[in-house]
Amino acid sequence: MAIVVRDKPFRKVVVRLLSTGIKPKIDGNKVILLIPKAMNQDIDFDNDIKRPLFLFASPERKGKRWT
Repeated sequence: MAIVVRDKPFRKVVVRLLSTGIKPKIDGNKVILLIPKAMNQDIDFDNDIKRPLFLFASPERKGKRWT
């Protein structure tokens, strides 16, 4: 799961690649995403495709910590 908090108000969120079928849930200034596996996504707020938020979800590292 990923939770994105944004200071600037927004009404609409689109998660790309559309083929993944990820449906964002908007809760006030938060966007909640259920990401089924490691993948890279673009998150567009209010159809602003020139300034997407890039989300890089990495696989879990078993037995090692990220440093």
